[in-house]
Amino acid sequence: MRRLLAYPTWALLVALVGVSAALRDWAAGSIPTPWINPDELIYGDLGRSLWQTGHLTLFGLPTGFFSFVYPAFAGLPLSLGDRQTGYALLQGLQAVLMSLAAVPVYLWARRLATREWALVAAAFALVPPGLAYSGLIMTEVAFYPAFVLAAWPVWNALAAPSPRSQALALAAIVLLCAVRLQGFVVALAYLTAIAVEPRRLRVHLPVVGGFAALAVLWAGWQLRNGGPLAKVLGAYEAAGETHYRAGAVARFVLYHVGDVVLICGIVPVLALVLLAPVRERGVRTYVIVTLSLTAWLVLQVGVFASRHIGYTAERNLFALVPVLGIGLVVWLARAAPRPRALFATAGAACVLLLVTFPFESFSSLAAAPSNFTLVPLYEVNGSMNLDLVVPLGGAAVVLLAFFRPTAALAALVVLGGVASVATSRFIVQQARGVERLTLGQDKQFIQQQARASVAFLYSDDLNWETVWETSFWNPRVRTFYDLLDAKVPGPIPQPSIGPYEDGRLVFRDGSQAPAEYALASKTIELFGVRLGGTPYYTLWRVEQPFRIRRRVIGLDTSSTAPGGRVEFDVYACSAGTLHGTLVSKQPRTVQILRNGAAFESVRLEPNVGQPIAVPAAVPEPAGQRVCRFSLRAEGPFSAQGLTYA
Repeated sequence: MRRLLAYPTWALLVALVGVSAALRDWAAGSIPTPWINPDELIYGDLGRSLWQTGHLTLFGLPTGFFSFVYPAFAGLPLSLGDRQTGYALLQGLQAVLMSLAAVPVYLWARRLATREWALVAAAFALVPPGLAYSGLIMTEVAFYPAFVLAAWPVWNALAAPSPRSQALALAAIVLLCAVRLQGFVVALAYLTAIAVEPRRLRVHLPVVGGFAALAVLWAGWQLRNGGPLAKVLGAYEAAGETHYRAGAVARFVLYHVGDVVLICGIVPVLALVLLAPVRERGVRTYVIVTLSLTAWLVLQVGVFASRHIGYTAERNLFALVPVLGIGLVVWLARAAPRPRALFATAGAACVLLLVTFPFESFSSLAAAPSNFTLVPLYEVNGSMNLDLVVPLGGAAVVLLAFFRPTAALAALVVLGGVASVATSRFIVQQARGVERLTLGQDKQFIQQQARASVAFLYSDDLNWETVWETSFWNPRVRTFYDLLDAKVPGPIPQPSIGPYEDGRLVFRDGSQAPAEYALASKTIELFGVRLGGTPYYTLWRVEQPFRIRRRVIGLDTSSTAPGGRVEFDVYACSAGTLHGTLVSKQPRTVQILRNGAAFESVRLEPNVGQPIAVPAAVPEPAGQRVCRFSLRAEGPFSAQGLTYA
């Protein structure tokens, strides 16, 4: 260890950042496509728009403020002609950016502890499983290092106030807010820390005035065209217009306090409490700043999650981990003082917070994108009582911290590494599932087949993520239509269209929907030429006007009718016959109707195919109306190879 520490500090920091970035990039390289939809695709499109047009727009339309710094960072590689290359390059750059958080952590910790312990703090900042976001197109990538980069000058401005230190703190907070508006909590923490020592308020009047001026300028810009006050929250305006229930807010704030204890590994929280009696100016200021940051973040995230998420949002909290890690190494550097009464009280409080945390409920697939520390628990949920096992494990960590503090630190590093591996593997697995259920491995085939812009006709039998994934990998797909009542979640422009009986697809006002090329579900046949597709949809060169020829409703991708009902519609119908084979695993009678009138009943024996041939009852005038075939049964059955000719 002495030989290792003999190297220059810059070399050791470069090594730490380099090893972390290499490992994170290696893990990210197996992620084949964006996983968290639509968030990743929103930031990807904002970034490309910024670099290609100079404006932060979504699909050419203005939107509320999400971020500036992150789209500017991500948009350049994603604007390359080869999307796959740009995606891989972005993942590598993001691994470096997140790992660079170690640098401000070292510089801050070095002001409070020895060089060796400051390097430990830098290494601890690279352990959390949240760094797996480096493989995803998310603002967490930039927010993680920017949060430390803002908290450090805030501490410095409080510990040694001067116009220069306050200006640096103000600039760092502005940068953080440009990454994500959530960063304004650092300004609140700064003001809170000032309020703790009101006698020093006069010294900090410049920065207080700066905050006030920036708040007025931001509000004025956001409200320049009028509107509710909640518009100052940018793209999160809805969060400011929501009614929050006091009981739910209190419960979720408590959950997020427990989440902070969990994601940092308990010991840093104990260290923060045990440093509270220290009167040294730098340490005292660190404790005040960290407690203020934690309190405001927990309150902000808890309130939001109580209504908009329904489980914890670790991804909005885990930037606290490197800040708390600094306190851990400062405590260890001071020989880890452990007054029994204070330690026992803090340890019992941490374990109690874990007891109140609903691990079994929150360790779920739905919560996983926002809670990477819970991913390893999700994978064992059901095989053990997590609500009992995790608090017992927390109690063991508290005891280890009391008897062997440095061993507790080593245990946290090991647990963080194991959780990071499990999280990375989980993300890869989930992203491959998204790839399989949306585009398949040939994700850019539309660019190769289409020679003009492509419209996506979205119907509710498709996975909605398919729309976002398709637009991400294929820049030609810029128009989106909802077929009747179908709706794609997220801020994507998607006017509704529907068919006349002759198949023409029109807007609500009756005007024709335009399209030269179109993507449509395999259950829909358009008038035009098939150019290729995936197991879920087909690319068409459209015969003008844009029209549907046929549509099947009620069948899944295996040609099974799970609800026992199938509709086969033929638009602009002329003489023809519906052909297919019906199969059922159970004895079943299928009623066949034409245009709503009974035609025949087909008795199905288990696993025996029954061919059908149903001639159309063509409404007059022929070639302009719909022929509808309906299949009805009291349970699931398969309708294989349905064709009309």
